[in-house]
Order: sequence, then structure tokens, then C-alpha cells
Amino acid sequence: MTFGWQDDGSFECPAPPERAKLEDWSYAANHLFAAGCEAQAFTLLCSFASPLLSFFEPEPLSAVCSIHGHARSGRSTAALAAATVWADPQTLAQAQGKALAAKWEWLGNLPVLDERLANRDPAAAAGTLRAYTAPAPGKHMTLPWCGVMLVAGGVPWCGHPGAGFVPESFPGVEVETSVPRALVTRRKAAEPDELVGRFMANRGTAGQLFLERLSTPVAKVGAGKRLGLKAGALRDETRCGERRHAIRLIAAAHVGGMLAVEAGIIEADVERVTRWVRPTLTARSKF
Repeated sequence: MTFGWQDDGSFECPAPPERAKLEDWSYAANHLFAAGCEAQAFTLLCSFASPLLSFFEPEPLSAVCSIHGHARSGRSTAALAAATVWADPQTLAQAQGKALAAKWEWLGNLPVLDERLANRDPAAAAGTLRAYTAPAPGKHMTLPWCGVMLVAGGVPWCGHPGAGFVPESFPGVEVETSVPRALVTRRKAAEPDELVGRFMANRGTAGQLFLERLSTPVAKVGAGKRLGLKAGALRDETRCGERRHAIRLIAAAHVGGMLAVEAGIIEADVERVTRWVRPTLTARSKF
């Protein structure tokens, strides 16, 4: 069995732990939408965007959200929050070697999480990413993987000499993480992180409720229309139509975030977050 969209229109994903509670996951997730944490918030929204990328017409298109920053900048927490929308981070973690492509196909439309390979072996990660971010003909049901790759590391992936990506060919959005000084919680190394604990204990609950917003053909059509309108508005506003991966990712993050807000999964100003990331469309010329 593969995860993601199935031929009958249903969506397969790992089941949450037996005692998991959505309200506990949401409590932790809402912390990421504090002012000054827009990079972390956008990363989380990109996880909700992953199943939506296959709704774009006339062809689905995968994309990458790459975040980088120094230690304690919130990048690992953001990656963990994004992963636990759907599952344990290890379920979504990037495989290595010959198993890499097979892992992506098994995940279907779930995000792929990469906190190590893009920095340790950027060429391997980049090669697999290129295979799935090129335009693919056919309906989303026939694609082996169509979703968001979440990359978190200490250095930018775009421009990494081993990856071979230059701004003109980077298929997505790259942002730097930081945490406002007022939000930094000092604790001893042995003390557990409350947010991390809440995310892990309640993993998968957000994704289950999110999918209920897409459970009917009418809901899927409606989401597709919202995606098209948002992507068109971004193209007109930024005049960066050639950056289709980034535009679709931002549009899907916006629509996915709004669906999550409407479902009561998160409390967030989605427009503020996606407005913050829009300058990346022009800051690096053509991604």
C-alpha cells in the first residue's frame, strides 16, 4: 500500500496514536504563528499544502520548502511540526541510496522530510528531487509521488556546490529561520521540550481532520478552484510566472492553511505568513 490519494478518491495516511488529541497538537502548532516566526509558520503550512499540489491543472507539480538557520533558530521544531501533521517524522524521513526513490513513491502525496541528506549528500537528494519536480503528464492519481519536500539544515540548499541548484533552477522556496529573543525559552539540556513532546504524542491528528475538508468530490473541486485563483493572483502580483514551483507552493500553503483554520486545526493569520514569503519570488531572480 502507498500513502496519499488513491484511485477511489480516498487518502491513505498513518493512523494517529491511540490516545492522541488534536487540541494538544494544535496548542503546540499555534506557537509557530507568533510574530517573527514566519519561516517556521510557512514550513508548517507547506505540510498542509502537500496533498493539494496534485490538484493543480493542467498538470500536478511537486515543490520544495527549504529552511536553514543556526542552532536554536527553530528550524528543527518547524520541521517536526510539519512532519507531525501526518505522521512520525521517521515515517516521512528521506531514505538513502537505492531506497531513496522507492521511499518517495511509497509516501504518495505526503511530504518528504530531509534534515540530513541534503547536507550530507546533496547530489543524491537533488537528483531525486529533479525527477519529481519536472512537469508530469497525466492525472495526479497516476503519479508515484507529488507533494512537498521539506528540507531543514544549517546552510542554504540552493547554492550548495554539491546540489547543483542555482537560483534559476531551484524548484521551490528557501527561507532562513530565526526566533525573536523574547520568545526564546531557556532550559537545561536534559529538560524536555514541551512543544516537541506535544507534537510527537499527538502526531497525525491534524492530518486526519484536514482530510475531512477534502472528503467529497465537491470539496476537491472547490479546493482546486481556490488554488488556481490564488496562484493566478500571485503571478499577476509578482510578475514571476516562470517561477511556477514557488508560486504553486505559496498558493497551496495559503489554501491549505485556510482549510486548516476553517477546520479549527490551527489559529493563524495565514495571509500574514504567505505575504511575508512572497518577496522570495523576486529576491533571487528566477528560482
